[in-house]
Amino acid sequence: MITKELKERFEKVIEIKHIDWNTIEDVCKSDTNILRPILGIAYEEYFKKIIRKIYPDCNIINGVGDSDIDLYINNHALQLKTINKENTIEGHTIGVSLHKTHGKETRPHNLYSSTKKTFDFLVVKHPESGSLIVPYDQIPKNKSWEGYLNDPAIFSWDSSWLNQWGLIGLNEINGKNIDIDSYIENSELPFLSQLTKLEDYEIIEMLTKPEYFRAAVMGLKGNLKEWWLINTLTNIGYKIFLPKRKYSKYDCIINTREKAYKVQIKGTSKNMCNLSSHKIGFEIMGTHGHFPKRGYKKKRDRLRGSYYFGRTTAPGISQKRRTTLHYNTDNRFALTL
Repeated sequence: MITKELKERFEKVIEIKHIDWNTIEDVCKSDTNILRPILGIAYEEYFKKIIRKIYPDCNIINGVGDSDIDLYINNHALQLKTINKENTIEGHTIGVSLHKTHGKETRPHNLYSSTKKTFDFLVVKHPESGSLIVPYDQIPKNKSWEGYLNDPAIFSWDSSWLNQWGLIGLNEINGKNIDIDSYIENSELPFLSQLTKLEDYEIIEMLTKPEYFRAAVMGLKGNLKEWWLINTLTNIGYKIFLPKRKYSKYDCIINTREKAYKVQIKGTSKNMCNLSSHKIGFEIMGTHGHFPKRGYKKKRDRLRGSYYFGRTTAPGISQKRRTTLHYNTDNRFALTL
């Protein structure tokens, strides 16, 4: 059960009040880029849960923030991974994406070295039978880039590393599948609870943790605000059209009486806002690479008709107040309530 206090804590993180759980699930289902990191951090929470169920006093320490090490168990550094569907074939292979998520995003800079250990063991969630515990030096090597690990890393379905708990000091359960078959009755998050094997309150509590900001704040929060805005403008009476091309530079087209505007929807950036100075800031950049590559070129993007949107107020404010679209000479506009 998700308590009122926990729901309010979650709403504070995503900056949207009175959100219903069906909406959370719909947004998670809408894009694998939102769902994937949530499933990743859920596996970390689930992994700790099943270990502590058998070893209540096991020495489990979380990795530091957004690093390459997710957990330390008995002083062993672990990186945990969920499967990559593209490289996983039931009964044959299990594949996982294995590259760095920070720094240069080009090969081979985003690959892990095969000679200098970044972590001790790669832990992979098996689709049916537990977890693979793979020593770093046994991860497949990259044939195209010598001296690096393979990405994706692919293992056999019945890998010899399956449930090798003894490698991380858990000898009593070595070779055993300790997965929990859980069914959450009357779940408010049936889709997420089935995928993660976590209870509703565990999922929401997980999404409020600062160390998981990439999944909750960067992924879910931004897309929830997009959903909120499109629904709000539709209810007001604007005609809204979504882009036909995936990963378009605009999020929707707002059709006013005067003109149709291509709009990129942006949530506010906390470190760029100062309420006492009446300043609201938001980032305008691409999601990959580094500057200047990530920045939009003013002339080029205007020719393509992309207009940036800054959402200036948080949802939850009474809808009885009049809503107005304000435009300035740069074709940037803001919704005020």
